[in-house]
Amino acid sequence: MTNAAMIVTSDPVIGDDLLRLAAAADTGAEIIRDAGEARAGWQGPPLVLVGAESAEEIAAAGLPRRQGVVLVARQAETDDVYRKALQIGAQDLAVLPDDESWLIDAMAAASEPVEAWGTTVCVCSSRGGTGASVFAAGLALSAARIGARTLLVDGDPLGGGLEIVLGLEDHEGARWPDFADRRGRLSAATLREALPGLGDLSVLSWRRGAPVPVTEDAMRSLLDAATRGFDLVVVDVPRHPGEIGRCALRAADVTYLLVPAEVRAAVAGDVTAAALRRETAELRLIVRTPAPGGLTPEVIAEAIGLPLAGVLDCDRRLPAILEEGDLAQALRRRGPWPTSAANWCPTWGSTPKNPWPKPPDLPQRGNRNQPPISSTAPEATEALTADEHPCSSSPSEMSADPRFHPASAVTDADFCGQQADRCAHSATWPHGPQPPDFWSAARLQLGSGQDMRTPPTDQTAAR
Repeated sequence: MTNAAMIVTSDPVIGDDLLRLAAAADTGAEIIRDAGEARAGWQGPPLVLVGAESAEEIAAAGLPRRQGVVLVARQAETDDVYRKALQIGAQDLAVLPDDESWLIDAMAAASEPVEAWGTTVCVCSSRGGTGASVFAAGLALSAARIGARTLLVDGDPLGGGLEIVLGLEDHEGARWPDFADRRGRLSAATLREALPGLGDLSVLSWRRGAPVPVTEDAMRSLLDAATRGFDLVVVDVPRHPGEIGRCALRAADVTYLLVPAEVRAAVAGDVTAAALRRETAELRLIVRTPAPGGLTPEVIAEAIGLPLAGVLDCDRRLPAILEEGDLAQALRRRGPWPTSAANWCPTWGSTPKNPWPKPPDLPQRGNRNQPPISSTAPEATEALTADEHPCSSSPSEMSADPRFHPASAVTDADFCGQQADRCAHSATWPHGPQPPDFWSAARLQLGSGQDMRTPPTDQTAAR
């Protein structure tokens, strides 16, 4: 097992505790006893855990600043820890035993670096029988056929199971009850291996019998693993979303609302859209034909107040194909539905890999008692230069600190350039770099050639 964490400590108690946590995270770690030994591998592992008793030695050794450094102290050693953290350029502070869960997540993140995050798409409808579940499955199948690692999530416990649509009901693998009480970080590789699937498509559905309640923590853990391990995550959301649906809607990059071209369905779509706007950042309309009364997609879009993403034509052969449980067969045929499903599927551009060692995507602190290290840490009285401040503070923030020497300051522009990789971690994507623009590489077109692409709005504020 490759070591993802370096533990720099001369305290055997801290060393044993951190090795125990590394084993719980299924992460390789090695203990380094002094700064001289640490120098050789300082830039190697994604995560470096420095014991509080070794912080001054590390600072005196003049080791270069890097990301992924965490100062670890015991509960009785919390005096002066902020000053020590600033000296070594630590990004965070962990106190044992209170922060053991956070450290396990940090070690797990270090062992499974993320180069690009997948895109999450939710699909819902204004009324039953619209075909939202079939459309979600078709979109996922189309993405998998062009080589995208795709996860199809059945968010409707009362829908009968999307695995039946795909003919996977007899395939072995995990279902929702296996993740219902999950807490903490879930390995993306473990998730991919556990689920049944067809080629590059994995499916998470339900077992027969009464549905099992899924906790919010379990859904967040699963979505986090899904976006780390898949290029595309498609979630079939019921009209009355439960905990699964709400979590998916909040995480979605885009949500599609399917509305039949009928007056009553359009009225229901208006009500549904009002509810969805409170949960999701980007909401778009798909109108399903035929229109018995001649109601046009443009009129429905104007009435509901949503951008029209496109029109989904009805395929009369679908019901018979679905009874056979072979939706993939429909995509192999010619017709309005497979043509639309294939053209709805975008093309992903490759994300260039960072040639430099990537720091771990440290987990969010949640309700931890210790605040993050910053230039406002108490009880740190000596003057610090710009290099002695952690990379979480900008020059403009440090200039107001009486301990900061203005003469040694760098500009905000210089700082942003030096920290370009870190600046890519936005509030929208707190665990890593933002995903590639899902729509920029794709021209989503209908079978008729109509351009359906509309630029997405800024999702950061909405999330």
